[in-house]
Amino acid sequence: NVSDTTWGEVKKFAEKMRLNGKSGFLPSKDVLKEHWGTEEQTRFTATVKVLKENEIAADGYWGCIWCSEEYYPDDAYYFGLGYGSNVWNLKVTTGSNDRVALAF
Repeated sequence: NVSDTTWGEVKKFAEKMRLNGKSGFLPSKDVLKEHWGTEEQTRFTATVKVLKENEIAADGYWGCIWCSEEYYPDDAYYFGLGYGSNVWNLKVTTGSNDRVALAF
């Protein structure tokens, strides 16, 4: 579990995760934007199902996730799953709609 959902904590969490010997990292805003849509939402839903079957807490396709890109020293990009848009936000911001997404 992530202790809090600030950019720094989510980034540390991602880097600690391993899958098939690869380290995790935060996804790029450009990759998220490129793949956002119905097909990606379907894949996301399938991933959530597998995670839940393996007793790993996961949530549906909504909310916002932190991206790898920083915007000035105190801000980073935040990707909205509902609308497929990215905006910048203060790195210390947390919210009830925060989601954690990792890339490998």
